[in-house]
Amino acid sequence: MMKNKQELKMIDEIIKSIGDVENVITSMHCSTRIRFTLKNDSLANVEKIRKIDGVMGAQWKAGQLQIIVGQKVGRIYEMMTNRYPLNADGEVADDYDEKQKLSASLILDFLAGCLSPALPCILGGGLMKGFIALFVMIGWIIPETDFHQFLVVVSDAPFYFLPFLLAYTSAKKFKTDILMSMAVAGMMMYPTIINGGDAFQIGLLSIPLARYSGSVIPIILSVWVLKYVYKYVNKVIPDFLRMLFAPIIVFFVMGIISLAITGPIGFYLSKYVADGVNMLFDFSPIIAGFVVGITRQFIVFTGMHLSLTAIILSNIENNGWDPLIAIYGISALAVAGASLGAFMKLRKKSNKEIALSACISAVLGITEPGLYGVLVRFKWPFISASIASGIGGAISAALGGRGYMISTPSVLSLAIFGDTTLIVAMCYVISFAVALILTYAVRFDEDTEKSEKALETEKKLVLKVKDTATNKDTPVASPVRGTVVSLSQVGDDTFSQGMLGKGAAIIPSEGTIYAPVTGTISMVFPTGHAIGLVTENGDEILVHIGIDTVELQGKGFEINIRKGQRVKAGERLGSFDLDFLKEAGYDPTVIVLKTSVERELVESEEKNTTPENPIYTIV
Repeated sequence: MMKNKQELKMIDEIIKSIGDVENVITSMHCSTRIRFTLKNDSLANVEKIRKIDGVMGAQWKAGQLQIIVGQKVGRIYEMMTNRYPLNADGEVADDYDEKQKLSASLILDFLAGCLSPALPCILGGGLMKGFIALFVMIGWIIPETDFHQFLVVVSDAPFYFLPFLLAYTSAKKFKTDILMSMAVAGMMMYPTIINGGDAFQIGLLSIPLARYSGSVIPIILSVWVLKYVYKYVNKVIPDFLRMLFAPIIVFFVMGIISLAITGPIGFYLSKYVADGVNMLFDFSPIIAGFVVGITRQFIVFTGMHLSLTAIILSNIENNGWDPLIAIYGISALAVAGASLGAFMKLRKKSNKEIALSACISAVLGITEPGLYGVLVRFKWPFISASIASGIGGAISAALGGRGYMISTPSVLSLAIFGDTTLIVAMCYVISFAVALILTYAVRFDEDTEKSEKALETEKKLVLKVKDTATNKDTPVASPVRGTVVSLSQVGDDTFSQGMLGKGAAIIPSEGTIYAPVTGTISMVFPTGHAIGLVTENGDEILVHIGIDTVELQGKGFEINIRKGQRVKAGERLGSFDLDFLKEAGYDPTVIVLKTSVERELVESEEKNTTPENPIYTIV
């Protein structure tokens, strides 16, 4: 019940922060994000959304406001649409896509946007197929039995009927009719077509019979064309004839286009891409494996890795196997090794915790926390992981490492590599060890500030490691000069009742703000009235200046630090105009809270305080 209340609160804050329901044209969701198209983009406060508890991030992309809430997105979206009258399938402006210039970046964005929502099905089916192969190999499942056939059907369905999944996601991406798109997929998946044989000859038009099951590019191309065909047909046909004749015309036109033009183009394009990858690996597997491996971290960093999933799927569909996914798994273990090497080299407790947690996540196939929180931040681990990934990739390619199905490459999914499992496992160990040794061998500056991306990806950690054995008491000083009062005396129930955490309040005598602890700035509210810090022990501190001062929209506040910056206790953070707050009728009381729940605090008995004096100690 408490969890539902927290999620409803998050939903209410999101809707309020995007300009309320009236500002929403359409809403939808993919595997991790709620996506809004808004009437007035300026009404959305992205920085405020990023600070909402439960939100992992927010960004503008391709005309949409994307709010990242993780794998619970389906449940959150359902709760949101039940709570608010949102248009879940509304139209956006006609010139939405036309405003974007055609470029390689745009093509990759569309490809990734069509594939991303389908990845849970694809990766889940692939991992299941891997476990089935493993259990058959060790004798836990007898092949060709009814139970085995049942498992094969269940795990293979997302791949065999992949065009239907991509028809749905592509229709969402291209903003066209979903059911029409799935009907086009049905044309391409019709048994007469996919069973092969001689091409249909309709006058001068030849329609090849190709196997589209498991394909990616043919259906995406076809749905992209459908968008314009559907829009044009509905535009030129009179309203009273549209319901009857528009579907007939769209079906006929798209039948010709998808089966005679876009389908074959996509089919052969996929085949040529697969052949090109094979030629590269046949020409020099060592060079190819090294290049793919050493560039993998950069590709993930630039966000192009999702679009490359299409190449892996094409290779598996055309050849029955793919060499890239083995190298991608090797790269994940290189991130894990570099993160562990950083853990061994780093001295600061908070940095060590992030590095060790990132190592565990990378071993399980989730590399973003390690990439942004360790590799990119400290730079040398990035180079180490890239070199290790290149070496492991070269060895894997030279020895024939390959995957026979797609899944998140990790130690849990080794079975997807079939008869090359031992080769890939050996390369996992090599890349892990090389990255660890190289990272540990060179000193690097661990005072480097965290980027916003690093702070955001820490939320994706599978396991956050806390070294409680070495936790030290943390004194929390007053951020202002003034008089300490009990938190219960604050005129706001949110603070006085401890809803946000325990702490103390100070009635300020001047307006200079100082850092109450040594640590990293984790949040600076856009209006300047609230600042978040994380200590080296991992304690989270919130400094909140005044009651309801958010309403001033930053007037009277001057903050001189930024998110991700490291500060020392007593360092000046900014200032506020104390007289202005009082004249405007606002209570200027400064609240200092410990918002993390892992440890307790002991209050100081000193009432008249300065930035040099602790007001409480976290123990």
